[in-house]
Order: sequence, then C-alpha cells, then structure tokens
Amino acid sequence: MSDSEPSHFVKVFLKLTGDEGPSSESLWASPLRAHDGGGTYRLENNTIFTMLMVGDIVRAEIDGSSSLQVTSVEKLQEGWLSYIQYSEGETHEVISATVESLSKNGAIYTEGGMGIIVTSWPASRPIDLIEQILEQTIPADWNVIGVAGPEDRRSAIEHDLDLKLDRSSHQPKITIGYWAPDDPAWETLGVTDPGALAYIQTLASDDPRVLATIRSGRHQDVLTFAQRLTAADPLSLPPLHRPLLVDPEDIR
Repeated sequence: MSDSEPSHFVKVFLKLTGDEGPSSESLWASPLRAHDGGGTYRLENNTIFTMLMVGDIVRAEIDGSSSLQVTSVEKLQEGWLSYIQYSEGETHEVISATVESLSKNGAIYTEGGMGIIVTSWPASRPIDLIEQILEQTIPADWNVIGVAGPEDRRSAIEHDLDLKLDRSSHQPKITIGYWAPDDPAWETLGVTDPGALAYIQTLASDDPRVLATIRSGRHQDVLTFAQRLTAADPLSLPPLHRPLLVDPEDIR
C-alpha cells in the first residue's frame, strides 16, 4: 500500500473485551498512511458492538494470524451515533422503510444486523432533534437504545476494545459450507471472473450477513454490496433505501 489516496478498502478487526457476545468485530477501512504491516485507516462502517463510526481514524497492525488488528483510535469523527433495537421477526419492508425515512431526515450513514440499526448523524444536528426524529420515525414496538457523541463514544470504546496486539496464531474455527464458484446464480448475474468470485467467497466467509443473504437467494444484493465496498469514493454513492444484507437471525 502507498500513502496516496486509496482506491480500495481493507478489512480491519476489533478485539472485544466483553464476556457476552462476539470476541471480535470486523469492518472495512480505507488506508491513509499505511503499508503492508499496517498503519492508519479511515473506517467505512459503523460498528455494532462498540461505538466506532464511519470517518473515525484508527491505527491497525498485523497480528499473529496476519490480520489487521485495531491497536489505537487516533481520531473520532465529529457527530452523533444512534442505536436502535428492532423487534424480532421484523419484516424487511418495514426495516427498509425506516432506514429510508432516517436518511430523509438527515442521517448520514445507516446499517444494521443482529437486531440493531446503527446510524451516524452530523455534528450540526442537535441531539434533542435526533432523539425526536428517532421517536417519530421508528415503529412503536422498536426501542431507541441511545444517542452518543464523541465523549460517550470514547468512553465506550475504551471499555469495549482490547487494543493490545495479539501475536498468537488462531486457526479458523468454522467452515461455512459454501463455495461461490460452484454457485450457478453468479454466472446468471454475469459474474464469472475468478477474482470476483474469490472476493465474494471472502465476503461470505468473513461476514455472516453476506452468507445469509446468499442463502436467501438475494445474490444481486450481495453483488451491489461488494460493488459499494470497492467504490473509489464511497461517500459519493447514493444513499441506500433499505439494508442490503440479511440478519442471520432472520432465517433461523
């Protein structure tokens, strides 16, 4: 990697400290001042299990498993981060309509999974107005968990993250039982390039939502997701009006 403006994303991961829930969370990031051994990166996802959001700057280093582990948080993006819990078994149509409504009311970036919707808001938007928008927009049986600014986010991040570089090697724990080159649906969509199929396979292996979306037959949504991840300037893309990926809990 070079210090020039990036044209691709890399996957970084967070080592989480909590006893409940997952031990790590991965997300996409743009290299800023980075090389093959790590460096600084701009996050391109909001996180679910702590309070990092799009635009935050982190430092990551290669760990014992050759993955980029976040080892420090260099700068937090100004703005607000809201967390909403939606009802179990909620329909895709209701979730999509809610996400679209949040976008129309000023939300910058919204994504979700595991029963949670995470939305970033501009610093210029007063917190009381954000809370009002959330209460008026979400269905009555959903729950606003909270809205956090930089100070609250930093406290949560310091509590939730283990920033010590893990130098031990870890073997893969699961086999997903899916192989993209053998899936005829990709050829139907015109995806036959081995590199593209390998990339889709990596997404399916790394992100349970991608695999759940494939198994739901929504291959076009996965393709759209992959194309957005590799866009040279993700902030220039039009906002999504519905989540592209399926929550694995929704298909059990």
